[in-house]
Amino acid sequence: MTKRDPILRSMLIYAGAFIMLSLTHCTPSEKSSPSQPAELKDLVLYEVAPWQYVDSGGIKGLQRDLKRLSGLFVNSLVLQPVQLRDQANNPFNPASPFAISDYAVIDPNLGSAEELISFIHSAHSLGIKVFYQWHFSETGPHHRLREEHPDFYFSSDKLKENRYNPDFVTLNISDKRVASKQSESFGKFVNSYNFDGYVVFGIDSSNEDFVSQIREICGPNRLLINGESVKVKGLSHSIDRSLFEFFKGVYNNTPDSLFLYSLIGDMAPQGRINAFVDYHTNFYKGTDYMSFPNAYRYFAAFAHFIPGTPWMLGGQEYALVSPVNAFRDHPVYRKYYFNGDLYRSLNLQRRRNPALWNDGKCALPVIIAGNFPVVGLERSRDTFYCTGIFNFSPSQQTFVMTKDYLHAYDLFNKVPVSFPAGKTLNIGPYQAFLFSNVL
Repeated sequence: MTKRDPILRSMLIYAGAFIMLSLTHCTPSEKSSPSQPAELKDLVLYEVAPWQYVDSGGIKGLQRDLKRLSGLFVNSLVLQPVQLRDQANNPFNPASPFAISDYAVIDPNLGSAEELISFIHSAHSLGIKVFYQWHFSETGPHHRLREEHPDFYFSSDKLKENRYNPDFVTLNISDKRVASKQSESFGKFVNSYNFDGYVVFGIDSSNEDFVSQIREICGPNRLLINGESVKVKGLSHSIDRSLFEFFKGVYNNTPDSLFLYSLIGDMAPQGRINAFVDYHTNFYKGTDYMSFPNAYRYFAAFAHFIPGTPWMLGGQEYALVSPVNAFRDHPVYRKYYFNGDLYRSLNLQRRRNPALWNDGKCALPVIIAGNFPVVGLERSRDTFYCTGIFNFSPSQQTFVMTKDYLHAYDLFNKVPVSFPAGKTLNIGPYQAFLFSNVL
């Protein structure tokens, strides 16, 4: 939306404000879903590329890093595949973490099955859940299925129009024979390791029987997250990558205010995973630091503030000055610990502040004041609240407080703040104020 349509923009702002002021809580589902246990209400997902730990011992190195991650108040890890990888950076699916050659074997460069079991146990002892990524439709070019059942793939032609053909490593999961083989391999893996859930990719959205079979394999206590943006019936949680495109528009001074108001007015956000930057986005579009160097910290804060489950990419607590590559055998982490305190504060708020919990009583944001591109939002529940004043523009803006906030804490600096009604705040380009009554 541009400044050339002020009437439509005003209508959207009025409509958004009416929706927000009228609806203060998410409508609970008619019956609780088995994939939404109560303890997931404060979930913060942290995606890990295990090859970044090769120099420190692979799985053992990741295990040694658990206490640091616990200190960030990360309570859930999303582990990219540690199974035997295919040729690194092969030309068919370069840098894909799913270029696997054998589902049943843990890559010896990363560790062993026993070390993986020990890692999961150590994470659980620190109160950290561990999820695992699994792709049902993609393998490496030397996977045994590629050799034993070439007809399972969409194509056996290595080249297409003088380019390496990605269909050569893409399984036809809609074929019942393929679905049966893949569910069998998945079931053996699930039974071997005590993961808390799976982030799944490559599921045929029209094959409800296959989805039901996967759910049955996982059982009622494991969370199944759809790793792709296409909705899959039967999976109550799915990744939403639209925040990156929204922030891209904001940073290019072409913000989509309609998207913003539809996002904060979503009446069923419990299953939404707010993946501002995940591995897929980072590799193909760039990291948050690379894309929004002057604003990425505030954009990350917004992704934590809105309803849904926040998703962090391993290394965001540092400045990701280059993309994470799943097959690059050296650490992505830098010596500059720019964002550690920020993420520690945001993650702690998700844990301690009921106003930010993501459950059947999820508090929707209420517009307290402001006209886009400056919006003041508040989430409140019982006596708890968290308030954010966001400037989605490249210029300094002002915001007038409409009510008293006299005993609050700044989330960025962890200091007491006081904002009486009528106080004018000057907010820099792309910046934000976040404060709450929970320290």
